[in-house]
Amino acid sequence: MFSFLAAYGAPFGTHGFSFNRRLFYWSLVVVISSLMASCCARVGQRLSQRFWVVDGTVVVLMSLFFTPVLMGLNLWLLPKGAPSVAVFLHLLQFVALISLGVVVTRRVLPPLVLGSDRRVSFGLAPLSLPAQLELPEPDPVEECLPVTREEGLSAPVPEPARLLRRLPEDFPGPILRLSAEDHFVEVASASGCERLRMRLADAIDEMDTVEGQSVHRSHWVARDAIDGVEREGARIFLRLSNGDRVPVSRTYKPKLEEAGIL
Repeated sequence: MFSFLAAYGAPFGTHGFSFNRRLFYWSLVVVISSLMASCCARVGQRLSQRFWVVDGTVVVLMSLFFTPVLMGLNLWLLPKGAPSVAVFLHLLQFVALISLGVVVTRRVLPPLVLGSDRRVSFGLAPLSLPAQLELPEPDPVEECLPVTREEGLSAPVPEPARLLRRLPEDFPGPILRLSAEDHFVEVASASGCERLRMRLADAIDEMDTVEGQSVHRSHWVARDAIDGVEREGARIFLRLSNGDRVPVSRTYKPKLEEAGIL
């Protein structure tokens, strides 16, 4: 849609070329810039989970690396003269401003349209909106009780799972199950579910403070959530405390037997 609108509107002095050439040019610009922005966002996510670090990384890397690509496309499809430093800097300004506009729009528009509990992301890895970067308030039942002299030192309270930072503040934790659905991960608790756009492997990695097991290539369960084991012929299911039944694959069965779950 953006490629067609740009080809029809002929911005940035492209009106002197045929519609077909403009459509081909803008299609390449949109596809290549989208793929490069996704890669830049993944780099930013490896540096930090703070939204401004990720977005700033996208703007800087796109300005540095997409500008030469755009200049090459211009020389190939929209030749207007020899390349120069002035032309490069001119294009770099446009790339930086457009990249900044895109990342700001992706942060501001979804909460206005979909509500404050919606998240947006570049590519496969998710990003939380600024309001969701703070850790949720601890559940009162999980707070440490005063330690008496007879009891001695109590065991340290484990750190909350990092995955909770991606969930709404009112998510009814704790997390019992993770299940992959296409490009999303369903995060299940005792009384509700939430979907995050991310890989299951990344979601499991952010549950490192919670003891759990991968029971299927599409399912991970918390150890404390397992209520029992059900068998239907050769098929095995784990029954969770919220009533969910999660299938166990043959690949993960030996590890569950070794852990004493089966």
